[in-house]
Amino acid sequence: MGLLHASGSDRGTPGGDQINWDRIFAALDHIHYQGDIVIESFTPDVKIIAKAASIWRVIEPSKESIAVDGLHFLKSLAF
Repeated sequence: MGLLHASGSDRGTPGGDQINWDRIFAALDHIHYQGDIVIESFTPDVKIIAKAASIWRVIEPSKESIAVDGLHFLKSLAF
């Protein structure tokens, strides 16, 4: 069991970045990963978290787009 935090290399939505997600999902499939995959991204809306995570600009248009676009992308890779 495990928990994978999926985040773009720019802290944005998975899939709109430079990470080789195909290789990550191939490795997860190889080890028969059955744990959860969650999207971890940030917005500058919560100032204390934005400061701690060095988020100084808007990375994605909205929290909703992170969830919808990220879920769509991750499901396209699901094993």
